[in-house]
Amino acid sequence: MEADRGRFGALRIVPCPTMRERDGLAMSSRNRYLSSEERTAAIALSRAMQVAHSAQRVETAERLMRETLESFGLEVEYAVVRDARTLLPVTGFERPTRALIAARLGSTRLIDNAPMTVWR
Repeated sequence: MEADRGRFGALRIVPCPTMRERDGLAMSSRNRYLSSEERTAAIALSRAMQVAHSAQRVETAERLMRETLESFGLEVEYAVVRDARTLLPVTGFERPTRALIAARLGSTRLIDNAPMTVWR
């Protein structure tokens, strides 16, 4: 996938699998800032995406993600479902989509994403 040629020239996105800890938390240098209690709560990101995967509607998936994150005490910046290729908003699951999350836990900003669907 290529973006427009702005001041940085051509932008090429090279997808690769997210590396995860045994508990499901995405590996990140930010994880070292988490206390042991915060680390336990941070697992909410992967759980939120798992819960949302069963939703039949985009709005339901986004609500389930937000509710899961908040139930673990995270401050949600966004919990959305987007087109897997363009990252633009979607209204349904007719095409491949991704769950995208950004949330704060204490002073640490955590991000994660995962495929939401295969074509339904």
